[in-house]
Amino acid sequence: MLALGMASLSAARAADPKPAESAVGGMRIIEHTLVMTLGGTEIVALPPNLQTASISLPAIVHINLVSQKVAEILAHQEGRTDVLFTGKDTIYRFHITVQHVAPR
Repeated sequence: MLALGMASLSAARAADPKPAESAVGGMRIIEHTLVMTLGGTEIVALPPNLQTASISLPAIVHINLVSQKVAEILAHQEGRTDVLFTGKDTIYRFHITVQHVAPR
């Protein structure tokens, strides 16, 4: 599901400083972990020659494809989901947790 629109940037933080890499069936897989605040957004790079984008639980996050090289992930509902961006020979897999930040 692709969402259109803009939202303010969140304080999304990477849970792992360097993404894990592996290879399966000739495809290079690069895994990222993001923790996002409910209502926030994160700008991410896309793999070269983007072919598909998929979300395991589309109610959790929405994707706005800004260009062939950049996407915006919007944190829509609390929970966990995976987002896969597939290129010709590379997959970027994002493990995303969206959480509500309690007021101080």
